[in-house]
Amino acid sequence: MIAFEVAERLIDAGKSPVIVSFSEDIKDEFFIRSKALRPLAFGGRVIWYAHVVAVSEGMVFDPVLPEPVPLAEYSEKMFGESISWKLRLNTESIQKRL
Repeated sequence: MIAFEVAERLIDAGKSPVIVSFSEDIKDEFFIRSKALRPLAFGGRVIWYAHVVAVSEGMVFDPVLPEPVPLAEYSEKMFGESISWKLRLNTESIQKRL
């Protein structure tokens, strides 16, 4: 997973990254499904249902974007809309998996 590779590089640089995921569930009367996420960088040609990234010091490090972006601004810059995120792994958990 690319987010782990990025996190490993951040750890090597002396930072303490975490892994977060961006996704959103849509619930209707009968089903729960994942919202389609369309990264702006791909002009609508790509659809994801979740996206996982490394975050350190409040900045998202995602190779899809040309430079790190503040976590609070990331989903707007990446998807053009506000998408909720969840912490998936803290730094210690990442180090155990590397």
